[in-house]
Amino acid sequence: WVNDLQAKMIMHPVKPELNGKDMSDFKDPNGVRPILEAANVAREKGSGFVHYSWPKPGHAGAVPKISYVRAFEPWGWALGTGIYVDDVEEEFVHEIGHASSVIVPIFLLVALLGFVMSRSISTPLKQVETAIDRASQGDLTARVALGSTDELGVMSDRIDRMLAEFERSMAHVQRSAESTRLYAQRLAAVADEVSAATQEQAASLEETAASIEQISGAVDQNAKNARGADELSGAAHRQAAEGGRIVEQAMEAMHGVTTSSHRIEDVASTIDEFAFQTNLLALNAAVEAARAGEAGRGFAVVAAEVRALAQRSASASREVRELIAQSVRSVESGSSLVTASGERLGDVVRDITSLARLVSDIARASSEQSTGVQQVSIAISQTDQATQQTAAQTEELSETAGRLAAQAASLESLVSKFTLGDALDVEDDELEDEPVHSVPPPPAPRARPAPAPAWV
Repeated sequence: WVNDLQAKMIMHPVKPELNGKDMSDFKDPNGVRPILEAANVAREKGSGFVHYSWPKPGHAGAVPKISYVRAFEPWGWALGTGIYVDDVEEEFVHEIGHASSVIVPIFLLVALLGFVMSRSISTPLKQVETAIDRASQGDLTARVALGSTDELGVMSDRIDRMLAEFERSMAHVQRSAESTRLYAQRLAAVADEVSAATQEQAASLEETAASIEQISGAVDQNAKNARGADELSGAAHRQAAEGGRIVEQAMEAMHGVTTSSHRIEDVASTIDEFAFQTNLLALNAAVEAARAGEAGRGFAVVAAEVRALAQRSASASREVRELIAQSVRSVESGSSLVTASGERLGDVVRDITSLARLVSDIARASSEQSTGVQQVSIAISQTDQATQQTAAQTEELSETAGRLAAQAASLESLVSKFTLGDALDVEDDELEDEPVHSVPPPPAPRARPAPAPAWV
């Protein structure tokens, strides 16, 4: 049939009386407006299906029908054609009955082939599933081992190779975890020993630093004493030189006293000769006065007095000569002693000069020793700091080794959940039972030396 897009019937092949009528209000027994629906589908979609009921010749009432509508836009028409649903069902049943004699045997054959193929596929897949399930539960020794050359056989071989490789890898991991745990434990033990040795070394360095401080104080005091001794030796050298000059002056004075004593002795000898001559003259005068008698008595008294004075002068002159001789002997003895003292004092001056040079050398050596001790103290302090830092790093290494051992033990526990074969050809380095190399103990700390005695 043909109708326009406003549901007006243009041509109907079965009921010509509908041509030219407006079919927009026409309804089927179910209330569906088929012509209006067809116009709407053609206008809105261009083409489509419409379901409705329509009277069928030879049947009472309307029968379900399906029509296909397509728009013809140049003329504004909608062309439609339909088919009754019961005709389709009847034809379908007829075709089914005709084809069942062929389809049923084919279906049975296909079902049989499907069953056989299903069994040939499901059984290997079941084996694959079982092997994978065992592997998922940790049993890495599970294998499919189909032994066929088809696709499932190739897949099972690859799964078996994968499981074998995974088993080999897990064996590597297990042995590596065990090796890591043992080495980490050994490393932790060695680190603990190194830490203990480092701490002992640090304590020894602290004691050494304290001893160096004491030695430094003693060396500084010795340097001060040496400088003081240098100053004292210089003063002693100057005083000894001054004493030498004084002794030389005393020797010159002694020599002058000796010369004066000899002159006084000569004068005393002259006085003695004068006294002797005066005594002779007084004796002669007394003899002449005796000869003169009473007239010469007064002269005799004077002569006697002169003689007595001459005798006393001679006696005094002898005493002076003796005293001068004794004084000369004393002066000569003192001059000898002063000369010997001068020589000894010269030796003392030379010894003091040598001692001053020696003390000066000692002062310089003490100053250099003080500088060296200070440098040693600085080096020991730096070594102590480095030792403390090494001890801290060793403790950190010990903690890291402990954590590594714990992680390796955890990994080893995790890997132990897998079941591995005993005869695997695992290319791995076996862990040797190497002894743990202990760190040699540090030398015992030396006793602190007593403070060095002052040199001066």
